[in-house]
Amino acid sequence: MTILCWLDRISASDRPLVGEKAFIASELHQRGYPIIRGFAIFNRIFAEFLETIDHGDSFLTDFPQSSLYLDVDNAKALQLVARESRRAVLQAQIPPLWLEELEAAVAQLSMDTLVWRFSLPANLARRTLGLFSAPISGIKADNLENALKQAWAELFTARSLFYWRKMGIGLENIQLSLLVQALLPANCAGNVLINEDNWEIQAVWGLGHSLVNGEVAPDTYIIDRSGQLRSRQLGNKSRAYYLNSDSNLLAPQLLAPSLQESYCLDNFALDRLCQLVQSLLAEKPSLTSIEWLMMLDGQIYILNCHSQEITPTTSHYPLRGLGASPGLASGVAKVISNFDSPEANFQDCILVTTNLPPKKLPHLRQIRAMITEQGGLTSHGAILARELAIPAIVGVKNATEIIRSGEIILVDGTRGIISLASQEQISLPPPLPRETDGTAIATRLMVNLSQTESIARIQELPIDGIGLLRSEWMILDLLSQRNLEEWLTPEHQEALIERLSDLIAQFALSIQPKPLFYRSFDAQHSAQDSRGTHGYILDPTLFDLELQALRRVQTTGATNINLLLPFVRGVEEFIFCRQRVQSALLTQVPSFQLGIMVEVPGVIFQLRDYVQAGVQLIAIGTNDLTQLLLGSDREHFSEYFNARHPAVRAALKQIITQAKVLQIPCSVCGMAIVQYPEIIDDLIAWGVTSLSVDTEAVLATREAIVRAERRFLLENSR
Repeated sequence: MTILCWLDRISASDRPLVGEKAFIASELHQRGYPIIRGFAIFNRIFAEFLETIDHGDSFLTDFPQSSLYLDVDNAKALQLVARESRRAVLQAQIPPLWLEELEAAVAQLSMDTLVWRFSLPANLARRTLGLFSAPISGIKADNLENALKQAWAELFTARSLFYWRKMGIGLENIQLSLLVQALLPANCAGNVLINEDNWEIQAVWGLGHSLVNGEVAPDTYIIDRSGQLRSRQLGNKSRAYYLNSDSNLLAPQLLAPSLQESYCLDNFALDRLCQLVQSLLAEKPSLTSIEWLMMLDGQIYILNCHSQEITPTTSHYPLRGLGASPGLASGVAKVISNFDSPEANFQDCILVTTNLPPKKLPHLRQIRAMITEQGGLTSHGAILARELAIPAIVGVKNATEIIRSGEIILVDGTRGIISLASQEQISLPPPLPRETDGTAIATRLMVNLSQTESIARIQELPIDGIGLLRSEWMILDLLSQRNLEEWLTPEHQEALIERLSDLIAQFALSIQPKPLFYRSFDAQHSAQDSRGTHGYILDPTLFDLELQALRRVQTTGATNINLLLPFVRGVEEFIFCRQRVQSALLTQVPSFQLGIMVEVPGVIFQLRDYVQAGVQLIAIGTNDLTQLLLGSDREHFSEYFNARHPAVRAALKQIITQAKVLQIPCSVCGMAIVQYPEIIDDLIAWGVTSLSVDTEAVLATREAIVRAERRFLLENSR
């Protein structure tokens, strides 16, 4: 009995046997649309394979009844069962007759690389978007056997077991087919999202894995229903996935600046893609999205199409935006347009709004996840969400109109995908901890914090201190109790000093003797002239109270405190602050250092003057520096907010090399080093002494530092 069927031979009666993805591909292929040649492996083959396994202690014991008693809320037990289940699948033998038929079919494809995708029934296909990985393999016999088992084993990951259990669907009810196709060396790839009045085309370089993984923001093209381009926006595309010419397997590559700053589709390519979309919609008007890839010669292939019955609640899902804080959460959506309304209660919900006002940042602790129409990776709401480990997606167009309060939705902050969920609440177990290789690094790696609940999370991280303690976010709770003006009245000042010193002490004592760099209050959302240290000159009351709080913490034994002055615009501002610091006796602790944030471009040209005036260290805030250099807005996604811009890179190089000559420490903080890790190579070569990142980026940044330092040593040894 055959185990597979070619796409050009699948009939309507085969639909239950091959799954929706394979059936749609076959239907389009047989109608003459450009579909990559391939075949489907019947779902009954998977069921027969499971019967051959020696189940042992895996989840497959007593299958299917085992799904009834698996405790998926016990994270350790779930990980153990998932690991044993996958091991049982991967160690089992594929019947020789199956392998023979598989090898013969692959030989007919005449390609060196294959991709193995799940093909599920229509009622499950769209609910599992992003849940499974698609193995990629060579075409040798052992490659084929391993890839087939790896594809099947995807059903038994901890993530998958948890999902199906919470959805109330037993694995015995999942009819798992596979679609096997050649993997082509694409020049670019992406999606077409079909809206009521337009199409949104998303495009990235290479294959579409960087888009699916949420690693880049794609180029976007808005096309009206007649096929005319209405607008386009350049994405943030720092990396891409291509086929490796030696191994014929997938490999990520950092893109050259010229490619990062170029659109994937020119007018000719865009016109051809639009013609294809129009043709598809003429035959299938219920399509909601199309996945595509384009070869270097301009040949376009359709990878997948999604179609649903159009209803008010499902026609627009899944929605996509920019993943701003990783993680997966589901719950009841709460759409809020007026935060001053008494109905603006979003306890334990998924908050959907245009943008989160600064005064509402404290309420992030109450929510499961956040979705905003505006904002970017460097917006304050996104940064705080990352610290609090709350999944967040920003830049979701028309989210407040499409998502309805009361809907149960699933938010994937890693991939930037929003989909409908079941009535059962889903919260995936925490991921397995990522381990470091223990390699020593010369560049100090520190962390940005503001919330006391983050202290526990950093205890096991390989950090050298707190590089940025953001004061204005640290006191969000205090400001929710009474406004700043009230705190500064004489009758409340002592209470404010006490509360501030208690908060600072929690951070300082938790990491001592590692250093802590406290960034004093910056009135970021007031008039521009009152920001930073100039605001201290206008009214030094709060700054003086902060200094008293810092001194009080020093007297409790915390000798690791240092001070960074924010948004400094002139040497005279620094001198004013230095004198008050000295009067507050902070300099009596020998290890205390006073530094400035380099956020205003003017500092670049006066750094020597600042050092002569007493600056002992600098910390470059790339978020503010980038927006001021390029005239963009960090609070909103914009193609002009680009830390790889030649002007930004030139500024960074000048600051760091000057600091090295002047023999003062230089730190870099901000999203630039996380969003564009290739910058780290240059920072280290120029002489940066430390990097400071959000908690979720510590391990990945450490790996990037290890690679950069190895390259630097190798290049300098030649």
